[in-house]
Amino acid sequence: RDPSMTRPRHVRDTSATPVPQAMHVSPLQDMASAWTLHASAPAERLALSVSCEHPELGRFFDASLAARRVAQPASSEVWAWLMPHRVAAWIYWHATLLLWAGVPFLPHPKSSDPAAYKRDILAKAEASGKTLCPAVG
Repeated sequence: RDPSMTRPRHVRDTSATPVPQAMHVSPLQDMASAWTLHASAPAERLALSVSCEHPELGRFFDASLAARRVAQPASSEVWAWLMPHRVAAWIYWHATLLLWAGVPFLPHPKSSDPAAYKRDILAKAEASGKTLCPAVG
């Protein structure tokens, strides 16, 4: 059990119903959004789609991935360790551009009132029909 509610826990939901945002993803995004994740069962091919919808701003994020299993290249160890660093640099670069353009910085809601943050997350989950995984509590 994570009493601070800082570690996300996900139960695979094949219905692709929207789930309230329970984790502070970015200081450039508030916590009012709902996420929809749909994934096929892993096999030779995998399809994944993610979307995010805000109650006031509407749907603002859509991403999809269609992948197929391939043999591991012999030289993958040479460059694979750099991929997380490359992605992190890309994310922070774009965040810098957004802040420079005047997008407001939104601190983590837990920093102002941790108890209210936890109550809000649990209420949003209950209102959407989602609950914590029984194994987690």
